[in-house]
Amino acid sequence: MTEFLSIRACDGVGTWHGAGMETVKTTSQDYADIEELLGENPDVTELEMLAGIDCDEGDIETQRENGDEDPMATIELIAQWNAETKEGILDWYFARASTINLEEPVIEHGGPLFGFRFTSEEPDFESILEHAVPALNESVDWAEFALNDEEEVEEA
Repeated sequence: MTEFLSIRACDGVGTWHGAGMETVKTTSQDYADIEELLGENPDVTELEMLAGIDCDEGDIETQRENGDEDPMATIELIAQWNAETKEGILDWYFARASTINLEEPVIEHGGPLFGFRFTSEEPDFESILEHAVPALNESVDWAEFALNDEEEVEEA
């Protein structure tokens, strides 16, 4: 079973969610503006690894059955944000089975899940988590993830 180990995350619908969080679709101009701003200001951009998902043998076998000769072994959700502009993005990254046991596994960028805006001092990671699950499910077709009672994500 695939599990998030410690999670926090958001989605891409471009609407405000409780606690002063807004998600921004990756296809919007607002998202492009947020991404550009973060790239132009790396010295004030904060990063946080929000979640780690270890793929079990069933997940790896499903990926192989779907034609992936070197399946994903782990997935990470990483948020980056600018505290001054109160904007950020959530991306997902992964390491493949062939590199997972190396001293430094090769980490690949899976893609952005969504952008976000927040009104508090820092992003509301619980809200981001709630919205990350559907966005990750749209990006990863070999498993479906859901929140469990402890607000961790697991394979549904």
